[in-house]
Amino acid sequence: SLSNQPTASFLFISYVHSILLQEITLHARSRFTSRLLDGDDGRLGCQVHDTLSILFRYAIIQSAMNEVSPVQTFPMPTIRRYPIYLRCIRDMIAAGHLHISSAVVAEALGLDPVLTRKDLAMVGVPGKPRRGYPAKDLLEAINHALGWDNTTDAILVGAGSLGHALLGYSGFEEQNLSISLAFDANPKLIGQKLHGIKVCPMEDLPRIVKRLKIKVAILTVPNSAAQECTDQLVAAGICGILNFTTVQVSVPEDVLVQNVDIAQSLAVLSHSISATAQIS
Repeated sequence: SLSNQPTASFLFISYVHSILLQEITLHARSRFTSRLLDGDDGRLGCQVHDTLSILFRYAIIQSAMNEVSPVQTFPMPTIRRYPIYLRCIRDMIAAGHLHISSAVVAEALGLDPVLTRKDLAMVGVPGKPRRGYPAKDLLEAINHALGWDNTTDAILVGAGSLGHALLGYSGFEEQNLSISLAFDANPKLIGQKLHGIKVCPMEDLPRIVKRLKIKVAILTVPNSAAQECTDQLVAAGICGILNFTTVQVSVPEDVLVQNVDIAQSLAVLSHSISATAQIS
């Protein structure tokens, strides 16, 4: 279990409570604040991408531990910044850049150039003075570091309004997250296909999760059912949960929960707007 691995435990449990506030503060100083919080396409924004990056890395670590094989770990703040770097690098590649320097990436995102240089160096792509990194190699290396170069299967629990919308969210596919099945307790939904994904009864969840060896779950149930469903997911072997409820669910130490808190993002936006108005 994770508790027997001090390094991984430190990276994935000790940091989780403090990193979100730290990263939001960093993003708020960027001249691309709205883009970083809301995303380019106005859908769920990069908050979901950031949490997915953490869940993917956690699932990789857990699988590697089960197989008793070594796996490279990264500091959690770095993992949270990688999706932002990927956006910038993709834009630069689309603009025709063959090489990309950490200084240019840092300037484009309004980040500390020393921090960005250290982050990019961790993926192991050799760079050249005054030229930087081969752009495509850097893109592939970051995708690999996040676990986004291989498809990760996940399930969604709670196929109501929010769950239905998330099943149609193409951003998951961009990060190679494949939602295999949805689960719900509503008899009217069971058996239906929502955006091509079948809705199964909750009683089938343990058997299917274990058979398919799924490690990641998306939780979109009513708050009243959040803890009960979380307990079922943990018992079935899920090790990473993307939680869209407002409940702080309780899980064992070897299970990671990432909360997607829309209210928190709105609070940051509101504060940033108020602060800007006071300065002007």
